[in-house]
Amino acid sequence: MKIQGVILAIAVGAASWGAQNTDSGVKPDNTKVNKQDRDANQPTADQQKNNASDLDLTKNIRRSIMEDKSLSTDAHNVKVISQNGTVTLKGPVKSDHLKSNRGIRMSKILSHLLTMLILAACSTQTVGASEQSFNQEKQADVIHEMGTLPASEIEQKLINSHPSYYYVYALQLFSQGKSDDAVFWLYVGKLRYRFQLAVHPDPSGDSALFASLEQVVGAPINLYAGNNPKQLVHQIDAALEWDASHENGFTSKSEYKSALDDDRAGLVKLRDYVSTHQDEMLAKREQNGIGQTGMVNGVYVEEQREKMPQDWPALKQDSALDTIAGEYKWTPDSLLDSIFFPGQYRLFGLESVELSSSAPSTLVAIARDKGGKELYRSTVTVKHESGAVSFEVVREGKDAGLSTGKETQTYFLRNSVTGDLVIQRDYLTEGIDLNKNFPKRLSFTFWNHAPRLTTPQAVSRIAAFVASCEAARSA
Repeated sequence: MKIQGVILAIAVGAASWGAQNTDSGVKPDNTKVNKQDRDANQPTADQQKNNASDLDLTKNIRRSIMEDKSLSTDAHNVKVISQNGTVTLKGPVKSDHLKSNRGIRMSKILSHLLTMLILAACSTQTVGASEQSFNQEKQADVIHEMGTLPASEIEQKLINSHPSYYYVYALQLFSQGKSDDAVFWLYVGKLRYRFQLAVHPDPSGDSALFASLEQVVGAPINLYAGNNPKQLVHQIDAALEWDASHENGFTSKSEYKSALDDDRAGLVKLRDYVSTHQDEMLAKREQNGIGQTGMVNGVYVEEQREKMPQDWPALKQDSALDTIAGEYKWTPDSLLDSIFFPGQYRLFGLESVELSSSAPSTLVAIARDKGGKELYRSTVTVKHESGAVSFEVVREGKDAGLSTGKETQTYFLRNSVTGDLVIQRDYLTEGIDLNKNFPKRLSFTFWNHAPRLTTPQAVSRIAAFVASCEAARSA
């Protein structure tokens, strides 16, 4: 059991417990996927959106998939593309059975989930969830009735439903402000989905849907649940009790008793860990700056003002254009490409980013390859405030995952005492969610770091820039 992954889930809304052995040992075959990528109607990696919610959604789903070592090679190689909150996972289907009508047609399920204000992920292939038959129309009825039936009737229907619908119900409750009830049903859903995957492993379909549901539905509810670890322990106990006292009409308890016992033991272990590490979890949430989360007066509010990692070198007291001038090593975690060259997805061979200035309020960013060749350059208007060089990017409507409203991204560039570049990213999103159709206000702060390069070529280029700055001051 991956307890640390669960604590991350509750602290910052990420993974879940346990693992199923679904590795097929089959090497990935991307021939059909690559063929799809040439289809103009299919989403491709270069169509990934650059707004905060889409970037972090893709990052978190990718992290969840890669951290689950039980998934197959095919599952680990799935392509994750987020567009205005809609996530597509693209990967090959390994067997004719997975394409058969006996399995769940994931795109069909997701169309139903979307009608209930849920954003999930689907493969662009037709895949199956298990070897048992599945009545799509009956399950569709469950989804559509959730908006009209009383809670008691919905909960009775869930007993015989695919476990993904527990997530739908949890999200519906959460959107109604019934956050504690949402936590309970989320953990019932986790328990039953893990059980389903244990006895009917399907890394090409159901596992991918589960990973996406954990991010899209589980993440915000876990953020809320982590505010009160003591209460979370009681809610997990209640979920275990409900599962024990109610039949599972989708995956037989009696036929797969051993798998069920293992699944329940995993959740018990999580409960015990939460019970004995409450102070540690709350301290982690404090470091991550997690504040109010949930529905407030009909508006979904989420605050995550992350603090700079404690193990990073201290910041200089003041950073200006001439101090941040330099060449910095690009790494995937630095996000230098996304920050300075948004929308440029073909910076092949990107090795470093050089920052300089052509005017007092102008920052020039140059992407370079390993040999120092310029790949691309951009210019942004900046100002000096709060001891940092800052600039702002505003995205509106669909570009921000909203039907109406905007997302304001503010970047603060500073140097550490070691000369490296430290980037503080503040995001404020306000408007009507494009797919879930309710108002939201999201406030995030993230931190990125890029080491300063000290190669002779880099030093020479920056020395020339500093000299030009000094000459400008003297003039």
